[in-house]
Amino acid sequence: MNATALGRVAPRDLALLREGLRIMAARAVGDEDTAEDIVQEALLRALKSVSLEVAQDPQRLGAYVGGIARNVIADVHRAARSARARTTPPPDLPPDTLTLMIRDQDHQAVQRALEQLPPSDREILEASVAEGVTPAKLAQRLGEPAERVRKRKSRALQRLRALLELPGGHDSSVQPSKRGPDVRMAGTGSGD
Repeated sequence: MNATALGRVAPRDLALLREGLRIMAARAVGDEDTAEDIVQEALLRALKSVSLEVAQDPQRLGAYVGGIARNVIADVHRAARSARARTTPPPDLPPDTLTLMIRDQDHQAVQRALEQLPPSDREILEASVAEGVTPAKLAQRLGEPAERVRKRKSRALQRLRALLELPGGHDSSVQPSKRGPDVRMAGTGSGD
């Protein structure tokens, strides 16, 4: 309401308008303090923009300021949604290959297959899947380059997949990793 238009509104009409806006805002946001802020903002916006002919008609003025209040309420709701979106944690990353395999396979079969893997393969898979250690962190822990750890993890997953795809979960053709312990007795040359 510009200065000329403001002078045309009767104090009683202004008080009724203010109370109606407060009720509307309180219903929309459910908080008295926020409702009061909405009323103040709506009246301030109306003060800057209402024309003399609208200000002279209490019904038109009520509809005009009510429309402004609805816009302010929408702004408050948008701001609240935006604030929630900023504080909402990002969605979980898609599960990795081993997690999907565990979901798709019987847990006991996976456990049996893991037991058949060389200890070095189990170590990498357990650290990366169960503990959530990244290949870079695991590389630091093992004192190896990260690329080598990634390749070892990939090979360990391939061996695990091969074990899980076989009936009974065992494949004698799957060779242990070169990093795994040698099960042959020293000097015998045989696996006995």
